[in-house]
Amino acid sequence: MDLIEAEEVEIKNAKIEIPKAENAISSHKPLANYEQTEDYSIDRAKDLYINGIKAQGSRNNSMFLVGLYLKYQGLTEEECKNELYEWMDRQNPDMYSTPLQQCYKEIEATVKNMYEKNYNLAASKKDLTVTYDEMRWIIEKCPEKNQKLIIYAMLVHSKRYANAQGVFYFPYKDIEAATGLYDQAIRHQINKLTDLGIIEIIERNRKPKGKGLEKKPPNLYRLNIESDISNEYTDSNKVFKTQEMNNMSRCLKFYFSEKELKKLLPRRQYEILVG
Repeated sequence: MDLIEAEEVEIKNAKIEIPKAENAISSHKPLANYEQTEDYSIDRAKDLYINGIKAQGSRNNSMFLVGLYLKYQGLTEEECKNELYEWMDRQNPDMYSTPLQQCYKEIEATVKNMYEKNYNLAASKKDLTVTYDEMRWIIEKCPEKNQKLIIYAMLVHSKRYANAQGVFYFPYKDIEAATGLYDQAIRHQINKLTDLGIIEIIERNRKPKGKGLEKKPPNLYRLNIESDISNEYTDSNKVFKTQEMNNMSRCLKFYFSEKELKKLLPRRQYEILVG
């Protein structure tokens, strides 16, 4: 199941080597937590919430996914629990054999665990696109090369993991893997990006919740994107689609000609970001 915990985002089967030079461009493999199946997407969870359990023996999994969908919509732990009670009441009794009172107890335990460990639901692969206007926004609002790399990675990541309010978490080690930048450089640039108003840190230095959780959860962010619909790129065939956070060069070349990029980017940035 490709549902990730904020406290421990594992990068499986990928050896990560942080470049020695700060301006190096990473060619690392896409993070393992981007391997998302349709069965655990937002679309699937929304369908279960609206239409209910569809097969016998799937109550626990369906209940968990619906809970994640409610959390994604911004409900508090108590609101999520109460909404799941009502959702359970609406289900066809032929679809489950567990007594209803026992289902309520399982809902309470599931929701508590979900919020304590900060489980989140991811968008399906088809939702991952980067638009022309978003790229123009990055180019125009991020004066430094490292800022462009970080915001591009955040943009793609947010399209998978942001909740309905646009809030998402992004561990520093995942930003390192996506950009090839050092931890210290990332922290420095995130502070500058916050001062520029490009990102908003919703919550930082969060305290771990639940027993046995000692590691601090990552910061919560929101991108302050200024994006208008571009008449030139309303055709879905002209929208850049991706599953990766480290392919900014491909995205730039998709939307802009070499001549345009040389005008839009300083010479050194063009050489590093475009090649």
